[in-house]
Order: sequence, then structure tokens, then C-alpha cells
Amino acid sequence: MMNVAAGLRSSEMELLRAVSSDYERLYCNNCKTSIVDLHRVCPKCSYELCLTCCWEIRGKCLRGGDKMVQRYLDRGKAYLHGGEPLSLDKEKNKTSSRKHVKLPSEWQVKGNGDIPCPVEKLGGCGHKCLELKCMLPANWVSMLKIKAERLVKLHKLDNGLGTLTGHCSCLFDNEIGVVNDAIQEHGSKERLYSPLAKDLQQGDLEHFQWHWIKGEPVIVRNVHELTSGLSWEPMVLWRAFRDVSNKKGSSNVNVRAIDCLDLCEVELNIHKFFMGYLEGCVHSNSWPQILKLKDWPPSNHFEELLPRHCAEFVSSLPFLEYTNPFSGILNMAAKLPANILKPDLGPKTYIAYGFVEELGRGDSVTKLHFDMSDAVNVLVHSAEVIHTSDQLADIEILKMRHVRQDQMELYGNYRDSNLPLEEQVGMDFWPKHLKMIGITSKKEVNPCQCSDSTTKLLMKTLGFQNEENSKLDKESNGRIKEAHISDTSFSNMHFPNGWDEDSCLLMKGQVDADVMVKVVKSPKRKSRTRKKKVKSCQTSLLVQNKEELEVGESNRKIYKTHSDKAIDACLTNEASGGGALWDIFRRQDVPKLEEYLRKHHREFRHVYCSPVDQVVHPIHDQTFYLNMHHKRKLKEEFGVEPWTIIQKLGEAIFIPAGCPHQVRNLKSCTKVALDFVSPENIHECIRLTEEFRVLPHEHRSKEDKLEVKKMMLHALKYAVEELEKLTA
Repeated sequence: MMNVAAGLRSSEMELLRAVSSDYERLYCNNCKTSIVDLHRVCPKCSYELCLTCCWEIRGKCLRGGDKMVQRYLDRGKAYLHGGEPLSLDKEKNKTSSRKHVKLPSEWQVKGNGDIPCPVEKLGGCGHKCLELKCMLPANWVSMLKIKAERLVKLHKLDNGLGTLTGHCSCLFDNEIGVVNDAIQEHGSKERLYSPLAKDLQQGDLEHFQWHWIKGEPVIVRNVHELTSGLSWEPMVLWRAFRDVSNKKGSSNVNVRAIDCLDLCEVELNIHKFFMGYLEGCVHSNSWPQILKLKDWPPSNHFEELLPRHCAEFVSSLPFLEYTNPFSGILNMAAKLPANILKPDLGPKTYIAYGFVEELGRGDSVTKLHFDMSDAVNVLVHSAEVIHTSDQLADIEILKMRHVRQDQMELYGNYRDSNLPLEEQVGMDFWPKHLKMIGITSKKEVNPCQCSDSTTKLLMKTLGFQNEENSKLDKESNGRIKEAHISDTSFSNMHFPNGWDEDSCLLMKGQVDADVMVKVVKSPKRKSRTRKKKVKSCQTSLLVQNKEELEVGESNRKIYKTHSDKAIDACLTNEASGGGALWDIFRRQDVPKLEEYLRKHHREFRHVYCSPVDQVVHPIHDQTFYLNMHHKRKLKEEFGVEPWTIIQKLGEAIFIPAGCPHQVRNLKSCTKVALDFVSPENIHECIRLTEEFRVLPHEHRSKEDKLEVKKMMLHALKYAVEELEKLTA
């Protein structure tokens, strides 16, 4: 290999070893990619630059150093449910923007090929030239490659990840569990492999690999039946955590959670959180309050804080050749030496409330994203919260307000529209155009037979009486909240027995956004009341899945996708244990999926229910959840649809690296996940690392946490040593 700067081969150079600890990760200061071996470093300020950035500087095309600030506007509490937004300062109420720091013209390669340290505003000192250094011993990598090639020839090893031939028995065996039929472009039906855990035999590993190498998810059912039966009940977890914490002298019983409606962070007592998990929690207007625990227990301390549960989880995992985090023969992450700092691959818990029907706002969702590696996710506990018919009716009316607000923001003020009133508010609001495909009661309320309270709420929904909005606006203080929320009240929330306001104090310092967040305040405004006569209060309550209604010029139709079938199945005896709804997309569909999201991004909402004004990366941003309406449009416009899976209790879902996916909880759920790195998907891990590299600095997905290249080298070293033992 030639040295670009001096025209020398690396074997002719005497490189200095960089000083670093085994328990230290080295990252490029520009692109945040992990450094495995060769890199450049400033002898004065220790600024470090990876070789890829060096090549790009020489080519005058440096990437990965942009900066970005995403702004979200707090438009008041009323806005969250379709009310009027607080008036905002015109200068501050601008579209969210990215600020880029471009490569300065002075950061150029010198005449002799040297790269100077960057200026101070880019993190360097601007004085010295960067020196080439190495992390590994001289020629370590090249010698390892020579050994590997020799062993491959000696043992006549073929490419174990080559093209698969033949057919899988899933295509012909009706007894194999099938989650859904995915229709390929050529029209054939593709079945997902979903065996029972107790039926897995030695030969099933090859069956698993047949699907896994094709980038297909796999579902293994009833993994909990092969364990000791340790309870994952919320109160059991709480007591186990409390006992360990007390032994360590810790008295902190508060946890951080994310409110799914505005994606802001709250702090509350862990016991109170679990009470809401079991009994439910609602706002004063009957809208469900959905909370998700944030990093509890911390994944890097899961084994320490819940040792019995950690051991139980690992023992329940199928295909331990891949999933065992300590000794999995095909888990490349398990090949890192004990004296090297390892990436945090879990296990980690995901505990959140849920709601069976798609709400549209505040759903218990994990938004569309990539995992940095392969993953297996097990549903270990679920709890169904019963909602009253009155609450469900209130929810339906609030959803109509959301529809009206969406139409106003996307297509202009509804008062300027020539459409009939029912189409201004939302075609799915009016019973003469409805087909009931609901999850709950299908009872309709006859025209003008609503109760007084229902009639008043209906009129508020239509925007004719805006007293509720004005009241909520008065409660909003409108102070500037930059990168945090400091004083929002929970006075409009109803808590189950034993709850109080003090247990739900909003935490300072955090908003769960994908980038650096600036939330712009808005001044208080005077309350306003609008009144207008209504000729009829004709309505239909408890209408479900309204997103599936399609408007035509002369009629309205309802279409059902695979997702509709999945939701319907959730109500049958066969799928009554369903706790979470998964949508997993194929790798080959990613370009079309990204194109769809860029095209329709304004139709989605994120922090404070604000529309998504900008897209850095449609999937890495983690700002989109495709509801049934968008999944239908995605199929119509681009011919793309996901694998849709209802995860039941005790089911382990294997998600291949490179497959974007999203999850919605149908019930309160406790899931435990573990990341692993399989040889079949290592190329996807590398591809994702390259995508992370060019993201702006403050992006949530920016950091290379996996260090996959380091993992590959140590896995190759392990394989060479094992083969040499066999040869000896």
C-alpha cells in the first residue's frame, strides 16, 4: 500500500503507535466514525481524523461535518387536539432549518501532501499538520489476511454465504406458522418462517439460515414455555429492582418516561408508572395518556440490576449460535476480547402503555428506524386496559378534530373551501358515508339524539364553540423553552387510584428529539369564542380505522390492507394474545420508502405534534410512523408494503440488519431485545455505518456505536486461530 503523502509503501514506513487504552473508543473528530487502525492525529491538540475524511479532504468533498439545529414550536395544549395554535412571533415562526458548517477554504492539502489541523471552530488548533499513526501492531492486518487466505485454500472452504438453492419447506407445509402473506412484484406469495420453540431441532438452524440470508424476519413462538417461568409482571420487576437498589444504597425510585402525545420527557415514581401500565391513564378530555419508559433499567446495567431476569431471557432465546451474547459461535459481537470495551448490545427493556386502536396522535409507537445490527425482540408481558364506552366515544370525536386540523394545515383554511361542511371536517365523520370496520362497539347514534354533553362536545369538535380551546390556551404560559421544558403542568390529567400530580413532575433538560432541539415560545393570547348555528348534530360515534376511507367524486370506499387484516385478527380468538403490531420493510424497498417519506413528510407530526418540516434522512431521523392510511398510499403509489406481524406473548421476532421497521403497542407491553451481529448481515452493518457517517453532527443516529470493522477483525482472528488448532 502506497503512502499518499510521501509516495511510500506502508511496509517502508515506521508508523508511530497511537496511545490509547483498551477501554477507550477512538472516534474521528469530523465524522464520528470509530477508528480501528490507521488515522491521522494532531501532535499539539490531538485532533483525530479517519482516513476516509483524509481522502475526501484531498478530493475537496469532505462530508460528515455538517451541523444542524431542528426547531419545534410549542403551539399550546389546545393545538395537540386540533385546537387553535397560540399566535407565534413571525420572526421566530419559521420553518425548521439546518445550519451547515462548510469546509473552510483554508482547510486544504498543502503542496507536499500534508493535511493541516483544522481551525478552532471545527475543533482543531489550526497550527500543526496531522501525523499518520496506527492502533494495531505493524502489518497485523495484512498478516491476518495472508493466514486466512492460506487456511481457506488448505481446507478447501467455500463461500458459506453463497446463493441458496432449492426451496424452503415453508412454501409447501401448511402446518408451518404463517404470520402474513407478502405479495412480491412477480405475484408469488412469500411466507415467513415462524416455528414453535418446542419444535426446534438441530436441523432447524439451517432452515433459519435459509430465510435469514435472504433478509427475511423470523418469528419463533412460545419461547417462554421453555423457561423456568420467572414472572415479568411489572410489580415483580419493580420489587426486584428495588431490592437490588437498596442493597447498593440507592434510594432513587423515579424514572424518566416519554409522553407519546408531545414526545416530551416526564419524571415520575416508578410505582406510579406501573400502576398506569396496569390500569391506564387519561387526560381530562378522555384522551389516553401513553407513556414509554426511557432506558429503564439502563441497558448497560440490566444484568446487574435484574440478574435473574437477564439470565432467564438469554436462556429463552432460540438459535443461540447467533443470539448468545457471550459465546454465540455465529455472533461476531461475542468474539471481541474481554479486555476491549464492547458496544452496548443489550439486553434492554422496552416498557410502554398501549392502545388497541390506531389513535393517530400519541400512539404507543417506536417510529420507523434501522437497528445498527441484527436484533431479536421478545414480548415477555402484556396487560390490557379496559376503556369505557364514554371514553371511546370522546376519543372518536377528538380524532375528528385532528382530521379537521390536518386538512386545514395541509390544504388551507377550511372556511375558504368550496367543499360541503362534512368534507371540510372530514368525510369519515358523517354516517351516511361510513362502513363500520371498527375494533370496539359499532353502535351508531341517531341524528339529533345525542346527549347534551355529547352535542356540546360535537360543536366544539366542529370549531363552532371554541371555549375549550381558549381555556387550554390560557393555561399555556408560552415561555421560551429551548432544548427543554421546565414548567408544563399536569393539571388537566386524570390519574388512577393512588396517583398525584407531584409524581408526574416534568423533567428539566430533555426533549426526546432526534437532533439538537430549539423550542420557540409563543406569547399569551386573549381567549376567543366563536359561535355558529348548526342545523344538525348528525354524527356517528365509535367509528374505527377512519384512515382507510377513500374519497371519490361520487362515492366513498373503504379498502383493507394487510394491516387491516392484522388488526381484525387481533380481535379473534386466534390472535387474542397480540400485544404489538410490527411493520418490517424489505431492504430492496428502502429507496422507494425513502422517496415516499420525502414526498409526504408534511403529513406526519413529531415533537409537540408539529408537522415534520424537514427531512435529513427519512429513516435515520426516526420521525415517521406510517399508519394504515400511509401504508395504503405507499402501496398504491410505489407498490411497497411491509411484512405486518402481530407479536403475541412469548414470541421472539428476529429483525435482520438493514430492514427498516416500526412498532405500535396494542396493549401495555414489556419487551426485551438483544442486538447481535451475524455473518450474513455484516455487509448491512457496514452500509449503515457509512450512512451514519454523513449525517449532521447533532443527529441522533450519528455516532458509530457498533464499531463493526473492529468486530470483523477480531472475529477473523478468532476463526483463524480455531482453524490453526484443527490443522495442528
